[in-house]
This record gives sequence, structure tokens and C-alpha cells, in this order.
Amino acid sequence: MTNTDAGRDLLCINKNFPVITQIGKNFVRSEYEPGKYITDFRVGAKWANVIRYRWTEFVELMRYAPGLEYTLHLQGVPVAKAGVYGTTTTVYPDPDPETTTVDGHVGDNTSSSWDTTHDASGNDANSTLALIRIETGKDTGGAFRIRRGICLFDTSAIDAGDTVSSATMSLYGDSVQNDDNDGDDFLAIVTSNPASNTDLATGDYDAVGDTVDNPTEMHDAGARIDLGSISTVAYNDFSFNATGISNITKAGITKLGVREGHDIIDSPFSGSNDNRNRANVVSADEAGTATDPKLVVEHAAGGPTFTPKSIFI
Repeated sequence: MTNTDAGRDLLCINKNFPVITQIGKNFVRSEYEPGKYITDFRVGAKWANVIRYRWTEFVELMRYAPGLEYTLHLQGVPVAKAGVYGTTTTVYPDPDPETTTVDGHVGDNTSSSWDTTHDASGNDANSTLALIRIETGKDTGGAFRIRRGICLFDTSAIDAGDTVSSATMSLYGDSVQNDDNDGDDFLAIVTSNPASNTDLATGDYDAVGDTVDNPTEMHDAGARIDLGSISTVAYNDFSFNATGISNITKAGITKLGVREGHDIIDSPFSGSNDNRNRANVVSADEAGTATDPKLVVEHAAGGPTFTPKSIFI
């Protein structure tokens, strides 16, 4: 801090003083050779009083100085650390009637051909049920049925200049059916791009994922959740990787989707008629937000960058 221009302005230290290696309550010190120092003394606890009376400015500068990685101590007590002045933003889709964001599912069951159903335009959409249905399977008559979940989140509170450090999407399970337990029975988070931010239409069926086959997932493969591991009494968390983090829309709407594994990798469901792989998860239309789809984003203001020449502890 003392070796940045902004830090010296804040602490009233001459910018021409050499690189500071030590600071006390009434001095700053530079070691110009091993064991040899230049010390600038002041009367009274000048530096401590500056911090005391300009604490808000001090905290803001620490917040905007990601290069300062060491904890600052006052009288041996850690009081501040660069990077800890971030913000956690937690958002949920709107319940019906939606004003900003929507959640629900879209699907298709037009054919007894897997490929036809998988690549269809969609014939099913619902954004008002208390459950979002994500599934692959067969109806009683033998037609394949695929449903894909869509969850939009209003992340406009995240400033466009902020840096997102982590993001986690969570779905609260209600019930699970797993009739084709072959290793491809999992849930994964992808992007989505419905025609409307506040309603779902059948045509949104092919807008869940950046591609129909093998869409880009927002997390590592190890973060997929097997249907056999889906909790129906708690949230199921998907921790995003760098790709997922980059798809958080700052100052806008983050559009995500969820699909079952057979649907993602285009591997035909092999169960019998009236069998299916399905996870029902609670939607925003359930009363309250305790079990709603949830997106938690950790972010911090980018701010100006101050590069320290040295760090004092």
C-alpha cells in the first residue's frame, strides 16, 4: 500500500521517498542496502491517525488493489486483506406472472424415432408449474419424450466493470426416476436463449444449449450430478468453471438451462415404454424462495489497478 501512488496520497507519504520496507506509528523506513536504512520520522502516531480518520477511503483502496495479497496488521491484529471486499449476489427467477425472468421446461414427443424427437422444434412448453421437469424417456405409446429446463436470472445488479470470481447454480430436487441407469444418466447446466425473458414457447426447445448435440457445459464434467445422487431434500449445486463464469451476464440477464445426459450427448434412451430418466426440480412458482432455482455469484469491483513495488506487513 505504501508503495503505490494512491497509497502514498492516502497516507500522506512523500512520493519521492524510496521503496518502503517498514512502517511504524511515527516513521516509514527504506532499506537501501542489506542492513542499511533511511528512516523518515514524524511526531505523533501520524500513520495510525490517518488510517483512523480515513478508514473508509482506506478500505476502498484495498478493495481496488487486487495486487496486494498480504494481510495488513494494526498492533498485531489482522484488519484488512486485498480481495475480501467483494460482493455475493444471489438471484432467483421470477414466479408467475413474470416481470423480468422466467423458469420452466420445454420439450418434444413427436416421434418414436429418437433422432426426430431429439432434433425437433418442440411441442411442449410450461413456465407456470411448481416443478421443472428435465427428462428423457418414452411415453406409453412408444414416442420418445425429451424435456429441457430453462432458468433465467436477473444479474443486472452486478456492475459491468466487476470481476466475477465464482458462480454456482443450485436446483432443489423434488423427485427422481432413473430407468436407464447406464452412466449417461446425469444433469448438467448449459446456456439457454429463449425468445422471451418472461415466457417460454415450444420453439425454445432447440435453444437450450449453444448446440443441440454436446452443448457447452458451464462446469467441469466432474460437476455433473448423477440422477442417483440427486437430493430431494436439499439443493443440488453446480459449481461453474471459467466457461460458466464467463457466461454470467453482468448488468443484464443470465440465461441458463439444464438437460439430462442422454439428451446432451445424443445417446438414445434405451428403456421400455412409459419408462424415463427424469428429475423434477422445484421452480420459482413454488411459494417463497427457499427452494427456488438459485444462482450465487461472487464478484468484486474492478476499479483502478495499483501495482505495489514492495509489500509491508
